[in-house]
Amino acid sequence: MIKAVLFDVGDTLIRQGAAIENAAGALNVVSGFQTASGDPLQMGIVSDFKPVSPPRTDFKLAQLEEEFCDILKAAGLAEFFEPFDKKVTTSTRAGVNKPDRQIFELAVNRLGIEATLAECLFVTENISHLLACSGLGMNVVRYGSGPGIQPAFVDWQQGPAILAAQLGGSDSGNNLAAVSFFLQADRGLGGFHGQRAGTTIKGQANQPTQLQAPRLGDSSGTRVDIPVDVEVSLAADGSVGRVEVGVVSSEMVDDAVTFFGSLLDNKQVVLSSEPLGKATHVIEVDQMGERKLVRRRYSSR
Repeated sequence: MIKAVLFDVGDTLIRQGAAIENAAGALNVVSGFQTASGDPLQMGIVSDFKPVSPPRTDFKLAQLEEEFCDILKAAGLAEFFEPFDKKVTTSTRAGVNKPDRQIFELAVNRLGIEATLAECLFVTENISHLLACSGLGMNVVRYGSGPGIQPAFVDWQQGPAILAAQLGGSDSGNNLAAVSFFLQADRGLGGFHGQRAGTTIKGQANQPTQLQAPRLGDSSGTRVDIPVDVEVSLAADGSVGRVEVGVVSSEMVDDAVTFFGSLLDNKQVVLSSEPLGKATHVIEVDQMGERKLVRRRYSSR
């Protein structure tokens, strides 16, 4: 049973100082995963970094670890690996580089869990490191394209689904969270909820739909969420395969326009820059100038 997943950093989570696309969202999902026994999955980092120049002192070590932490902060990933002294293990601290057994054993020890290397999973783009880790008895997943180690994924939007499959267990919560993330990242579908039966997951998600109607006045062109049926098939490796999304019908759009219009008539809508007051909904504007209707509460009281 896998108790911990360990991540490499360079060219796996971060590239040229920035988080790789979808990596932060994927980590957020995986941080909520459970093991097959129902315990929280532990997450950590194992990464090569600068060696401590002799003589090795606690002060020098602390300086270099702070520098590494700053890299995580700049990429917006530090929050997933706090506290640092528990969840981040560098070659600076270990005194050896990946894929030496010692650095991984130190990482497990710092996580504070009772686990063997066989109960850990390592994610990296480095094939030679993956092969070595496999030789240590560890479970491995490759980030990257091309022939070699399997399972593998080339976009972090598939990462949680692949990792969920590796964790196993009868609880489908990990799979549902992973599919929800994929649908949001790949299709822009939010709020997915459903049930799994074998390799098929059926449920509903919110399809952002732009409403164009004179009835809405100045608010015409605002996007609203319309629930649609979604069916997802998982591939053999756990990744999201076929996705079927229901069509937003003209009747559904008309119902949304009627509902939005009644909110406007009853002064239940304000702009995000305005005080909420007794309103229940807010029109938010994104960086591209797109407007979206968002519910803030269910009652004006």
